Amino acid sequence: VKFHTTEYFTPSRDLNADDVIFSLQRQLDKTSPWHSYITGVTWEMTTAMGLPDMVREISKVDDKTVKIVLAAPSASVLANLAMDFASILSKEYADHLQADGKMT
Repeated sequence: VKFHTTEYFTPSRDLNADDVIFSLQRQLDKTSPWHSYITGVTWEMTTAMGLPDMVREISKVDDKTVKIVLAAPSASVLANLAMDFASILSKEYADHLQADGKMT
């Protein structure tokens, strides 16, 4: 999967495990600076689906593999992660914004 090139950002790589972890952690980890990056976003779907309580750990196995450890078995987790609220964003772009001081 390739991220889009824009006037202000050109990706240097394709999607990888770092992007998946970044995208999920920004919703699950309230201490992440990206959790409250957009004013008014409260991650209602993430909370409604029970993901904060369901996901115990997310880790990178390799560039193309992410391991998600659940607190308990769940038949719905894959369907939940396929919903639009769990879209994968570019960590590289987020790092670019942060380096340019455009996080706030």
